[in-house]
Amino acid sequence: MGRVAVVDSRGHGGAYQLAAAAAFVRALNPSTRASAFGLAQSGLYAVQGLGILAGGAIAQAIGAPLAVGLAGLVGLTAATMLAISWTRLRLQLIQAQRG
Repeated sequence: MGRVAVVDSRGHGGAYQLAAAAAFVRALNPSTRASAFGLAQSGLYAVQGLGILAGGAIAQAIGAPLAVGLAGLVGLTAATMLAISWTRLRLQLIQAQRG
């Protein structure tokens, strides 16, 4: 049962990325949208590569199962914090538009 909850929470973290990417694209000027989105995607690929490198080093130090669990916890925490801050910002923008 615990594994189902972990997989379910991972799916929620991944689903957040879709909303974040859509909000990012909508916030961009149409004339620079392609360049900005390409730069953002390149940055994500670079960070993912560094994450793999760091994950390997951590797995060597503390063992693979613990490293994978730690990575999942860090990722879920980051996604949750971003979702909360994005929701607050969105609510502030909606309230500002209503006057």
